[in-house]
Amino acid sequence: MTGVHALNALGDGEREAFERHAAASPESAQEARELAETAALLALGTPEVTPPPRLKKSVMDAIRSTRQLPAVAAPADADDGVDTDADAGSSDPETAPAVESPRPPSSVPPAASPGSEAPTGPAVPAATKWWALAAGLLLLATGGLAGVVAVQQNEQSRLQEQLTAAQSSQAALHQLFASSDLKTAVQRLDDGATVSLSYSAAEGMMAVSTRGLPEPPSGHGYELWLISGDGATPAGMLSAEAVSAAELTMVTGPMEGVTHFGITVEPEGGSPAPTTDPIVLQEL
Repeated sequence: MTGVHALNALGDGEREAFERHAAASPESAQEARELAETAALLALGTPEVTPPPRLKKSVMDAIRSTRQLPAVAAPADADDGVDTDADAGSSDPETAPAVESPRPPSSVPPAASPGSEAPTGPAVPAATKWWALAAGLLLLATGGLAGVVAVQQNEQSRLQEQLTAAQSSQAALHQLFASSDLKTAVQRLDDGATVSLSYSAAEGMMAVSTRGLPEPPSGHGYELWLISGDGATPAGMLSAEAVSAAELTMVTGPMEGVTHFGITVEPEGGSPAPTTDPIVLQEL
């Protein structure tokens, strides 16, 4: 667990168990220190970044799909200090002002006064109107809920994909950091950008982190290369996230005989062989 410990990815119980073991094992303690130093070197290529726009969207989607707590009604004050008799002017029912009782706006119309014509057509009971209104609101709420559920399911699927990718990347990093021939290299470009590498020829793995690379020209991207005496072998493209947010890029494949690592600007889909001079050429 030395590699996972270096990334501070252990739970409390696992961390305590590992630290007890490392206290009695100088070899494990030394390996943990070395891997922590390697993780610190990788951090050199990880700048502070502004949260991506999708994070705000995720938060807003969660707000729409999370049930809110009901409003808390203010407690009724039994004695508010107001003299109701004085406000009414008199306690005599014949002289006190009449107070009209509130009623729902859709209540049944009052009966016709004497001498007036009776209203024509059947009267609709107030309860029927309220039930119709409630049914309409329920229909609208059901449609809105279906939309919220769909958004939530899509968001859950996307988060699950991200979690699976993160777990796979963490497992690969653990394997890389645990290798016996792990090496690191950091190159600073003329424009101030940096490229950090951690690699193992025995495991055939490399972790690439970039910082400060400018956006490539429209329709182009950054392609990675493993270079040996036989020439340059494509090793994938840097994603937009790797360029803008300094996300880690994993390179896997045979590395025996590889002497250099390179980055060139190529058409968006990549090229089978470099078509431009490398912006990065790092000896391994």
